[in-house]
Amino acid sequence: MQAGIRKSEKGQMEDREIFESAALMEYHVSKQLGFANKSFGLTHARFPEEVDFAVRCLTFLMSVNDENNARALFEIATATFNKARALWERWARYEYQYGYLEVALKLEK
Repeated sequence: MQAGIRKSEKGQMEDREIFESAALMEYHVSKQLGFANKSFGLTHARFPEEVDFAVRCLTFLMSVNDENNARALFEIATATFNKARALWERWARYEYQYGYLEVALKLEK
């Protein structure tokens, strides 16, 4: 898996799904959260205009309970994207389900 990532990093493959799949497999099969986080971060840096990928990355960070990185991604991504409605909705759903009441109330304003 990591060899495929290296090929992709060298420009031999350009598809972000390769990075995402490798990150998820490393996390679920090898239990390497560090590699998965790094892969998602590098991929987001490489494809910063991909709102759908940012939503999937945010969903992954939330699923592994990495709230600090999820919050950082949300703040960076919403400043970057003009049309970040899907990202905003995903973050709001997370805050409503698992966040603090004060934060959820701030989201509504």
